Amino acid sequence: MNRPFGYKELTAGLSSLGLHLSDEQITALLGLAVQLDSWSQRISLTGHRGVPAIIQGLILESLALGCSLPAWSSLVDLGSGAGFPGLPLAIAWPNSKLILVESREKRVHFQRAAIRALGIENVTPLHGRVESLSPERADAVVAMAMAKPEQALGLMSNWVGPGGYLALPLGEQRPELNPPPNFIFEGVVDYPVPGSDACRALWLARRVKDGVDSLK
Repeated sequence: MNRPFGYKELTAGLSSLGLHLSDEQITALLGLAVQLDSWSQRISLTGHRGVPAIIQGLILESLALGCSLPAWSSLVDLGSGAGFPGLPLAIAWPNSKLILVESREKRVHFQRAAIRALGIENVTPLHGRVESLSPERADAVVAMAMAKPEQALGLMSNWVGPGGYLALPLGEQRPELNPPPNFIFEGVVDYPVPGSDACRALWLARRVKDGVDSLK
């Protein structure tokens, strides 16, 4: 049986993460990689070139992050770029609700086109600057490369609901960060990305309600 280009790499990565997705979900993830590669040949959306590189560097990276988050049913992806990690997370967690916030119009155009083409129903793209939009509260808020860490945490905090999490991805450098007001630091979670030797981690802080731990 002929498998689509990139199928082997994607399914091996999913197995490594312990994610069991349907054929339809796998097809959608592969379709997302193909769409991004096609668009990137016309406009600059990502530095990853070719379907295998997109699967490795964006899709599996996004899914590894999703597997490392505390339990969530809603997530906001701030500064989402072409839709990562938000679009792969929406495909892999279809019962969740995701919001993608991006200020660059061309990238939002791609997000909307991919959502239509792949039939992703649980994600909403928002065009605008984070500080100019009305926040929609979620269980988790992620910002991959939106701003310097301290600035990013301040912008992210308004989008987190009670008991929800700030999730700031880190690379090899682990700066000392102070949680924003009404948040408590939960720790740094290291996580692997299938097929990569890169060191990845999530800095986590949880919102407390009116200065009291909302989960107690």
